[in-house]
Amino acid sequence: MWSLGSGAGAWQLEAGGSAFPPGVGLRAVAASTNGVVAAGSTDGGSGPRPALFRSADGRSWDQVEAELGSQPGAFTAVAERDGRLLAVGCRFAEPDVGEPVATIAAMAIAGDPWTMIELAGVHPVQHGAATLLASVPEGFLLSVTDIDGLFLYLAATAHGPWRRIGLPRLDPPASLVAAGAAGTRTVLAGIDALDRGRMWLGGSRGWREVQVPASLPTTARVMSLADRAGSSLVAAGEGGGSSFVEEVTVA
Repeated sequence: MWSLGSGAGAWQLEAGGSAFPPGVGLRAVAASTNGVVAAGSTDGGSGPRPALFRSADGRSWDQVEAELGSQPGAFTAVAERDGRLLAVGCRFAEPDVGEPVATIAAMAIAGDPWTMIELAGVHPVQHGAATLLASVPEGFLLSVTDIDGLFLYLAATAHGPWRRIGLPRLDPPASLVAAGAAGTRTVLAGIDALDRGRMWLGGSRGWREVQVPASLPTTARVMSLADRAGSSLVAAGEGGGSSFVEEVTVA
């Protein structure tokens, strides 16, 4: 894991492979009231198991002691809102086959134990996964892809109830992978079937497509969006043959 402090001229390595137990795979990281939380999985004798890690400084990490179930799976996204942390992921059908067959979720109030919860109102996934979880102006935003299609949900709290909201126009089809705040509106980032980066601005009342920020490569595919002290967004992704992390504005 790397960090770039305010005014710093270069990225600094905070945590390498030795900061985590052997067999750990990390999928997402989010700031929390007490530090940083990372989500992913750990290898076990019968396949990967969902796992969460916490750190006060981004350097030293401890695995969260929680009852996260015994079935194979992984957490794929984590977000914090109003002091409450939510992690989402998927269960796998078999230990050695990483095919998602059910959505899972766990929640914690900062400093308290994590517990598995149900996402009330969310479409029951059979062969799909959560591709996006973010805290946005209207609440927690969740995107789920399944054989039945793509679904987008909002909830004021981690417990829900979750309500399904309209999708942006996806022509050609696209996967939604990141979201962030632009004032009182939400920025969505996705990748379409032609492998092009796409972005939309709006919320539960509708979406309009916007251009990928000019500061990014013309072929940019944004994979992550993070709020920077409420003033701007930091976009991370790849394009033009290299990766990028850039502060951007979206209008």
